[in-house]
Amino acid sequence: MFFLTRARILSAVGLIAVVSTFSIWVWVSWYLDHTQEVPAFGGEYSEGVIGAPVNINPLVPVTDVDRDLNSLIFSGLTKIDADGQLAGDLAKSWEVSEDGLTYVFTLRSDVIWQDGESFNAHDVAFTYNLILQDQYPGPYTLKKNWEGIQVEVIDDQQIKLVLPDAYAAFLENTTLGIVPEHLLIDTPVAELADAPFNRNPVGTGPYRFSEIVSKDDVIKTVVLTANMKYYGKVPYIETVRFKLYNNTYELLAALRNHEINGVYNVAPEILADVADMRSINVYANALPRYQGIFFNTRDRDMFIDIKVRSALSYAIDRQKLIAEVFDGAAQEATGPLPAASWAYKPLEAETITFDAEKARALLAEAGWTDADQNGILERNGQELTITLLSDDDDQRVQMAILIEAMWEEIGVNVEVRLFGVGTFIDEYLRKRDYDCVLFGQSLSWDPDVYAFWHSTQRDDPGLNISLYYNERVDKLLEDARRITKPEQRKKKYYEFQTIVRAESPAIFLVTPVYNYAVSDSVKNVNSVFMVHPADRLKDLPTWYVKTKRVEIVPEKPAVVPDLSTEAGG
Repeated sequence: MFFLTRARILSAVGLIAVVSTFSIWVWVSWYLDHTQEVPAFGGEYSEGVIGAPVNINPLVPVTDVDRDLNSLIFSGLTKIDADGQLAGDLAKSWEVSEDGLTYVFTLRSDVIWQDGESFNAHDVAFTYNLILQDQYPGPYTLKKNWEGIQVEVIDDQQIKLVLPDAYAAFLENTTLGIVPEHLLIDTPVAELADAPFNRNPVGTGPYRFSEIVSKDDVIKTVVLTANMKYYGKVPYIETVRFKLYNNTYELLAALRNHEINGVYNVAPEILADVADMRSINVYANALPRYQGIFFNTRDRDMFIDIKVRSALSYAIDRQKLIAEVFDGAAQEATGPLPAASWAYKPLEAETITFDAEKARALLAEAGWTDADQNGILERNGQELTITLLSDDDDQRVQMAILIEAMWEEIGVNVEVRLFGVGTFIDEYLRKRDYDCVLFGQSLSWDPDVYAFWHSTQRDDPGLNISLYYNERVDKLLEDARRITKPEQRKKKYYEFQTIVRAESPAIFLVTPVYNYAVSDSVKNVNSVFMVHPADRLKDLPTWYVKTKRVEIVPEKPAVVPDLSTEAGG
């Protein structure tokens, strides 16, 4: 007779547990071997930003927050993709006439507005014609980009744009977000900046506006949700929240307290703290902009001499500026085009030489010597005195102080004068009343820098603040903006960079690095090509926070045809 003893019961239970554990292990192993983890729809991304939205409308943006929101809500005919290439967006293709004057865009047929209305070429024409009107209240540069262009609707899926002159950089203008005719048709163009639409926008982009959350009449959060009607791949992350803060230290505290998953701009003063956070990744991108010193090469005799300009450039230790002013978050600027540009000509050496002795030698060759041994160079009884002007931007103030000391080290008598930005621009920059100025220039994706270096742009409102004139440079810039083939344009810009570097009408100092931070809980975040800070979000639709497992479907082996039955086999 069989009796269950305690020992037998425990043994049986143990055996069952072992068998069960083994079975579970086998099943889990099989499951993991036959499935893979993939992104899933859902979840939320919260980013901390400084500022507040004013106009969520690509035609009348005011703040960086506006531009961030516009980049996700609206689409243009074209876009600059994550690799820095111009690609179709609302337009699936386009053709350019031989003379470079006529552009015909064919639109996608699967686009609808986020409110369900149909999208067509009339919306595109409506958008561009708003900019062309005299009462258009948006940015001057945007209006200038579209000046003189004729807009013609061919049919619902095609639109023609005719330029007054061939302009190779024109295509970049078509990255501008398109607005819906059916929601803005009754808004007078002069009132566009005050339209209710700007606080309840509707676009065609990957995210749609959801709500603005305020407390005590102060905007705290702007919420976007995935556009399920999007013509491209619907984003993985369902909800995106832009949380608004007053300063960088509030951003830092919010990141530490896990109130946000990312920071839109990691300023130099908090970069080390953010980089030390284990769960945070910092992404660094050099935007196409630089800080430089621009000489008045037309009205100041001392700066007509290339040797003097070159000497002052050699005397500046750019690495010291990067370390002490930017906490390392900058790169050396090497010329009039940014290193990220497809038309950039690399330097023969990796860095620009800082050489105080060479600076002194060049000044001596130019006739500047310290005859009376008082530490200040003279020529023909006149001391080498330079007044350096700038605005009150914190980083430029710090740079100006350091540069003053560097120039004084080689025997230059330097006076630094700083002004509020409005006074600086209106009273000095626009009037071209200065020896030299320390200022920044923001460029674009296209390498066209005609406005910054062509001799016709030496007076306001032109941007040639070095008052630079070189007949060969003028011709190169004129040709390069008419040629539509990139390789031919690149040759023109290579020669242009060679001449400007050699003649030193400006000292190219530093390119600040734009840093943004994202939690490692957000996957598939990569550094992307950036022109504007909002570009950090261009691949946000591919980011994800949720995952799921799906069955791995093995690839079918290629079928090799049996040739033995073929004729002649």
